[in-house]
Order: sequence, then structure tokens, then C-alpha cells
Amino acid sequence: MMKISIFYATETGNSAILAEDMAEHLTERLANGQDVQVIDLASAKLNQLQKDALLLFVTATCGEGELPRAVRPFYDALISERPDLSGCRFAVFGLGDSCYADTYSAGGYLFEQALLALQAKKLLRRGLHDASGPELPDDAGRAWLDKVIQKAR
Repeated sequence: MMKISIFYATETGNSAILAEDMAEHLTERLANGQDVQVIDLASAKLNQLQKDALLLFVTATCGEGELPRAVRPFYDALISERPDLSGCRFAVFGLGDSCYADTYSAGGYLFEQALLALQAKKLLRRGLHDASGPELPDDAGRAWLDKVIQKAR
């Protein structure tokens, strides 16, 4: 049985909606016995980064390439407490707008770099959704998620 934790970082709610959609997609696609949970990074604790789970991060980018305000305490704790994440497997999906070329999907990049620095193993290149593009976030997220699950098996 694969345990999957989908953490989301949101400012306007888009990442939360996408994380819930991804959980539903996983429930439909994977065999029974899969444990999928959705966790808001605004209220998450570092001990929820469990080594026996596949850790997925869905994160928005705000302002000048920053993380949503509510998740900054979690991110700051991750950086300052430096938990040992060796053995953890993760993947990151970033939402952004390519009109802001210098900061496009920077929130996802920040999480990816922090997790790598803590020895977590990245399963797949960071997924992206461009708010200025024609693709819906759900479609981009599901296609990326299918690739992640293939790699995780």
C-alpha cells in the first residue's frame, strides 16, 4: 500500500482546489488500499513529512516570487530545523503566470530546492501550470500526477 500526502500552499484557493482534484484523481486511478491525504501547509507540522509516504507539493507563487503568506512559517521551520528527509520521495507542482517571467512558479522552485537540500529524493521534474496558457490546471495536474505515480511504483 502506498501512502500519499498532498501538501498545498495557496493564497487564493487555487492550489487547494487542485490538491483536492489530484486526491480524487488518485483515488480513481489507484488500487484500493491507497491512503491519500490532503494537507494545508498553513497548518502542517514538519513531522507530517513522513518517510513512508510519497510527498506531493502543490504550490502557488505570490507577489515577487514568494510563497503564500500563510505557509511561510512552515517553510521557515523547514529551513531552520533542517529535518533529515533522506529516504523521502517527493514531487512538486507549481502554479504561476509566465507573464511574470522572472518569478514564474518560484514558489514551487523554493520548495523543491529546500527538499533537495534536506536529502529528499525528487521523483520527477517540477510540474508547472501557466495561468496565461490555454491548459486548465486540473488537466495539467492530472497529466503530471500520472507520470509521478508511474515513477513511484
